[in-house]
Amino acid sequence: MKDLNIYIAIVDTLIERTIGELINDAGSRNLLVSYAFGDKIIREWDGAVKSAVEPEISLIIDSGAFSAWTSGLIIDIQAYARFCMSIIDKYEFRSIYPVNLDKIPSRPGQAPTLAQVEDSAEVGIANARILRDAGLEPIEVFHQGEPIKFLHKMVDNERARGVYIGLSPANDVGTKGRRVWLDEVFSLLNTKYVSVDTHGFGVTSFDLVKDYPWTTVDSAAYRIAAGYGTVYIFDDFRGEMISLKVGTSVGSMDVRRKVIRDWERLVRLFPVCIQKFEDLNAECTRRIANAYAFKKMQDWVNKRRRTDLGLLYNNQLNINEV
Repeated sequence: MKDLNIYIAIVDTLIERTIGELINDAGSRNLLVSYAFGDKIIREWDGAVKSAVEPEISLIIDSGAFSAWTSGLIIDIQAYARFCMSIIDKYEFRSIYPVNLDKIPSRPGQAPTLAQVEDSAEVGIANARILRDAGLEPIEVFHQGEPIKFLHKMVDNERARGVYIGLSPANDVGTKGRRVWLDEVFSLLNTKYVSVDTHGFGVTSFDLVKDYPWTTVDSAAYRIAAGYGTVYIFDDFRGEMISLKVGTSVGSMDVRRKVIRDWERLVRLFPVCIQKFEDLNAECTRRIANAYAFKKMQDWVNKRRRTDLGLLYNNQLNINEV
């Protein structure tokens, strides 16, 4: 099984500052950026990514289809293809993966019909064909709620050199419902398409990350949680993600006191740029702490994967020796 890589989704307008903090302080090397910030990324990327770090960066470029859908905009797929190629031509990143341009069915707030879902899925497959004609290898996206036949179409595409499928759980479905769907999808992939890479869009739950053989996942939770005064701490000894409300609201005072009391034990779980509890009062510092927690979670999952593979290999050797 391949190592897991967790991508940090950059979804605000402070692009240069955000990227610089994530790379230098949180140690992030896997980043997801949206075409919605395309021009700003081109202008400000050079200020954040130094030449020495550039070969270590792996980038996923999201098409911004959801943002465009919610705001009523239309994305020109040819312009999107040119933007992706400009990034590939300009930077020597370790890897660059563009996400296919999807058509989202129905309108915001309206449940789509099956006919609309199927029509949107067909448009997505056609768009992937256009991006391949432009010289790109897009991550096609299979959405929860789409008929399974479209997943087969994506994986069976004879033109795809390295099949990379994005899986997008439904936003209005709880963890239990997502598990039912992921069980079905991975059962198919592991049975028939074992070489397929998978990306989980917006997959942030520790249980969902560790329990499925993802190649990559992405998360904007580090930023959203920080804005609400929450800091994530990944305890790699216990193998658990801890969520603490450290904001200044009255309801969080007991938590603040507990964190302050246990600070000497907890500080080792933060990046080195955080040395005292008061550092967490700043939202930007909480973002760094949260991104760092996801990186630690990534490392923990990979260590467990290698341990499991080692045990499996040793068991096979023992069986063969009998």
